[in-house]
Amino acid sequence: MSVRPLRLFVELSGAVDGPEACLSIPGISAIRSRADHAVVSGVDLRQEPIVVTGTGELARCLQHETDHLRGKLYIDDLTGPERRRVMRHLTAPAR
Repeated sequence: MSVRPLRLFVELSGAVDGPEACLSIPGISAIRSRADHAVVSGVDLRQEPIVVTGTGELARCLQHETDHLRGKLYIDDLTGPERRRVMRHLTAPAR
């Protein structure tokens, strides 16, 4: 059985800042900018093409989960004070 290549983002538009968290990093959240509209394509379990479109929170989730497929966590693209705050929390000694 051949596997079709996974094509991820077809379209991203708009921008919105909002809180984001992840079960991979429990206990921490951060404000993160994401596209407000996302169209993602790929294949389902039967290797059939599928396209999912979302706006708002669904668009954020599509981007978040697609990042995981690429080996990224939501904190990887944080910058400035928000990144410093998250990194201080992650590197603080356990209490």
